Amino acid sequence: MLKARKGQGATEYLTILAVVLVIAIVAIVLMGFFPGLTGDSKMAQSSSYWRLATPFGITETKLSGGTLEVVVQSNSPEVLALSAMGLSNGTGALSGTYGASNFNPGASTIVAFANAYSCNSGELVTFTTVTFNYSSPAFSGLQQLGQRDLSVKCS
Repeated sequence: MLKARKGQGATEYLTILAVVLVIAIVAIVLMGFFPGLTGDSKMAQSSSYWRLATPFGITETKLSGGTLEVVVQSNSPEVLALSAMGLSNGTGALSGTYGASNFNPGASTIVAFANAYSCNSGELVTFTTVTFNYSSPAFSGLQQLGQRDLSVKCS
């Protein structure tokens, strides 16, 4: 009687492992077939990083009619002078225009990128390089290079 049940535990373990692997494969396949799900998670990660980035954060983005508008906020405790902001999405570099150059702590401004990217409504556009050139009261020629992509959804 004992010899007949000797391999039952191993068989049950392998069966459970197989079921878990099948569920994982189905989940991965479904994520690939529904790109909107992965796009939403990219947007959430991008937004979370850029809201808290220092010394400059990005609180809002709008891409419509080929023009990208980015709301830039100073997350620094000191007054900073923003001299340039640049973006790149792999097809070329973009340079933005903005209204003010001196930022008090917490202050924000809109930086506009004309002819940034032509896209369809709902399409996710990713800018792989985001840079801010700025100076502080003590130093000039400083640069902030984003550690994450900036993901924007076309409207």
